[in-house]
Amino acid sequence: MTMPEEVSALIKEGKFNPSQIKVTEGGKNVVRPDVMNFLMLASIASQTTKVRKYFDDRTSAGWTQNFALIITPVVQEVKCDFPAQTFYIINDGASPIFVTINFPGRTPTPLNATEDLFLDFETHKLEYFRVWCAPAGAATARAMVKG
Repeated sequence: MTMPEEVSALIKEGKFNPSQIKVTEGGKNVVRPDVMNFLMLASIASQTTKVRKYFDDRTSAGWTQNFALIITPVVQEVKCDFPAQTFYIINDGASPIFVTINFPGRTPTPLNATEDLFLDFETHKLEYFRVWCAPAGAATARAMVKG
């Protein structure tokens, strides 16, 4: 018995669902033991691939990227070179600053002078962050991301 290419492609993509396959013999739906064995192993392989991808993403590549920021009331979007796992920022200025992660329009996190913020995403989720300060204010900050 050979595996159809469509099934093989679904398994590689981690999208295999054994309930999608029907086996008929003589016009009747049957489940042969060898077919059931194949379907169960294919399903396990599909789930194992998903788990492996998750654990691989939790492994840090070990790189860091540093940002020296001059913060104004104009929102600055700072993009990471690659998706990062952790984020750290410290407000070195005299004015409070505001920070959002990945999604504009979310409730910002305020940081007063000398306050810092550390976030650990566990997997590579951080793509960019946004920073700004109050009107008529100015501040400096240092940020670092790790991937």
